[in-house]
Amino acid sequence: MQQKSHVLLLSTWNYESYEGVIPGKFYEYLSSGTHIFAIVTGNKGNSEIREYIQKTNSGICYEFANKEHDYEVLKNNIIELYIRYIDGNFSAPELNEKELEKFNYANISGQLYRLIKSEN
Repeated sequence: MQQKSHVLLLSTWNYESYEGVIPGKFYEYLSSGTHIFAIVTGNKGNSEIREYIQKTNSGICYEFANKEHDYEVLKNNIIELYIRYIDGNFSAPELNEKELEKFNYANISGQLYRLIKSEN
């Protein structure tokens, strides 16, 4: 179903007191090759989700902490994608494959294995 969608919506949070939340859905969304619109609540900007989305070129991140700037960026991207869809020119994002490799399950499980092994 995710691969049949044109845009996937991801929600998470980023607060001064609780940051670095990366939902498991993010990894699924990345593997789908579909545009991601992330909405991040909270009082802290420059979330990890924003960083990952920018590095992979997988979509747009709207953060409540940066709403003045992010609102225009999100709005313009929605309009642009809609126009491309109506005109028949809609396509998947051009992902940064090198960055995307860091998020595949084999790489993530390898990192977890090394972390667990180093604790022993």
